[in-house]
Amino acid sequence: MRALIALAALGGAAALSAAVAAPPSTSARALLDAMVSARAPDAAAVETLVRGVESEASGEALDTAKLRGDWRLCYVCRGRGATTSQKAFARTGLPQFSSFIRDTAGRQVFRNIVALSKARARVVADVAWREPVAATPRRLGSTIVAAHAELSLGRRFGWRPLRAPLPLKGEGWLDVTYLSDEMRVTRGNRGGLFVHVRPELVATSPGDGD
Repeated sequence: MRALIALAALGGAAALSAAVAAPPSTSARALLDAMVSARAPDAAAVETLVRGVESEASGEALDTAKLRGDWRLCYVCRGRGATTSQKAFARTGLPQFSSFIRDTAGRQVFRNIVALSKARARVVADVAWREPVAATPRRLGSTIVAAHAELSLGRRFGWRPLRAPLPLKGEGWLDVTYLSDEMRVTRGNRGGLFVHVRPELVATSPGDGD
C-alpha cells in the first residue's frame, strides 16, 4: 500500500491505476519509472519505493555478475557522514556514472565518473571492490585505489586529456540492497543512499551531452 501511495505522488492517478493492475514487483517498476523520467523525482516518494524494493530483495542472494557494465546515478541522498568531496560532487547538477570493470592491473573496480562541466572537465575515481562474505551476503568491501581530475582540450586536434592525480583515499563498504538487470540500489558506510540505472534507459535532460 505504501508503494502505491508513493507511486501516486510520482505519477498521479493514471500511474496509481497502472500499479493496481501490475504484478507483485510494483515497487521496483515504479522506482525504475521514476528514475528514467525527465522529471525530478519526489524524494519522500522515492524513499518509500526504495524501502519497498529492498524488502522484496532482502532474502535473495547477490548475483555480482549483474553489476558489470555501465550505470548512471539517478538519485542520491548523502548521509551525515559524507566526505567534503562527496558533498561537493553532488552539487554539480551534471550526470554521474559508474562502471563495474577490471582496470589495467586486473582489479575488479567500480569507476566513478563525476562531470564538472558539460563536456571538458571531470573527476574519475577507481574503487576496488571485494566479493561479499557469508556474514554480510550483500555487502561489497571497497577501497579507493586511484583518482584523477581530467580536462579535455583540443580534441579536434587529437590531443589527449590532461590528467592530474587527486589525493582521494578511503576504505568502506557498499550494501547492494536491490539489483536487477536495469537498476541497482545501494547504501554506503557513510549513510548515503544511491539509485543507479542503465544509462540507455534514462530520458535525455538539458544537462546532458556536450
